[in-house]
Amino acid sequence: MDDDLAFLIPDAFDSDTGTVIVLLPDNSVSHIYNVNPSIIKEQCPLLYHAFELGAYNFSQANIEATSRAAVVSLLRFLYTGSYITTAGSDTLLHHAVTFKIAQDFDVPALQVAAYANFNNKTELSSCYATPPADLSETIRFLYEHLASHQARLEHTLVDTLLHYCLSIFAYQQLGHSESFRQAVYDIPAFYKDLCRLSMERNFQDDGASELLQLPAPKTIPEFKLDECNHIIHDFWQDPEDDNAMLIDDVEPTNANDNNHFAALVHRPKNSTDMAFLPDSPSSAEEDYGFTLVHRPKSHGHGFDDTTGAVYESDMSTMTSPELLAAPSDLDADGDTDTEDSWSLV
Repeated sequence: MDDDLAFLIPDAFDSDTGTVIVLLPDNSVSHIYNVNPSIIKEQCPLLYHAFELGAYNFSQANIEATSRAAVVSLLRFLYTGSYITTAGSDTLLHHAVTFKIAQDFDVPALQVAAYANFNNKTELSSCYATPPADLSETIRFLYEHLASHQARLEHTLVDTLLHYCLSIFAYQQLGHSESFRQAVYDIPAFYKDLCRLSMERNFQDDGASELLQLPAPKTIPEFKLDECNHIIHDFWQDPEDDNAMLIDDVEPTNANDNNHFAALVHRPKNSTDMAFLPDSPSSAEEDYGFTLVHRPKSHGHGFDDTTGAVYESDMSTMTSPELLAAPSDLDADGDTDTEDSWSLV
C-alpha cells in the first residue's frame, strides 16, 4: 500500500507541527512527523485532542492502529479529501483497514468512502478469472476486527465479502487456492458463514457442493485445560479401585423424610426362646408362615441378643410392613388392638 507522505511537507513558515506515534499490533512503534494538528481539528477531533506536549515541548500524539498504512490513509484523507493515490492503494485490504481506522476515530466521511470503494472493488474483481491477491488477508482482517455481532449490525463489509466469495467460488477456483483453503481452515467462523449463506441461497451457486468438501476447519476448544483443573481434581478416582463410586451414582436424599431407616431383626435359632408381647391373638395367618406382632406407632421394638426379650426401641415406626418367615409352630395370644397398631413381621 502507498506510504507517500509528500502531503505532510510543512510550509516554511509553519512551525505548528507534531508527531504521531503509532503503536502497532506487534508492539512495534512507528513515527509520522510534520502533522499539523490545526488542519485535522475540524474533521477528526479525536486525533486532534490526542496531541499533547511531550519531551522538549514538542507536540505529539500517541495512538494505536492496525497498521501504519491505515494511519497514513487517515491523514491523507484529512489533508487532501482522498486516501487513494495510485492503483496499488486500490485494494480490498486497503479499503478494509481504512474503514476500520475511520470508524475508530469517528470520521464518517472516510467511512463512507472506504465502504463504497470496498463494494466497488468486489464487483470489479468478479470480472477477473483470478481472485484478488490480498483476498485471504482481507478475510483474516475482517474476521479479526470487523466481524463481531455488533459490528455486523453497523456495516455489511463481511456480508459483501461472503457474497463475493460464494459467487465466484467456482469461476475463480477458490477451492484450489492454497491461501483461501488455509483461511477457511484457520477461521471456522468464516467457513460456517459461507455454508450458511450457501444454504440460504438453496445451494444454487456454482461450486456449492465443492465448498462443502473443503477440509474441515480446525476446532476451537470450548475451554482451556487449566480452566477445568478443579473439575478434574474433584472427580478424579483410581481406575483400578473397584469400590470407587461415581458421583452420578449417588442419589440425593430427602432431608425432610426422617422415617426411612434400616432395622435389624433378631431371629433366634431356637424358636422357643423368642418372646412376643402378651395377648397377641392367634390367627389363620400362622398357617402361611408369618405372625402378627403388636408394634406401637410411637416407637419400635427389638429383641435383646442375650435374653431374647422384647425391648422398647427409640427408632420410629418403619415405613412399611416387613414380611419375615417364621416357624409355623409359634403361638401368641392376646387381645386385638387397633388396626394401626399391628404390622407384619
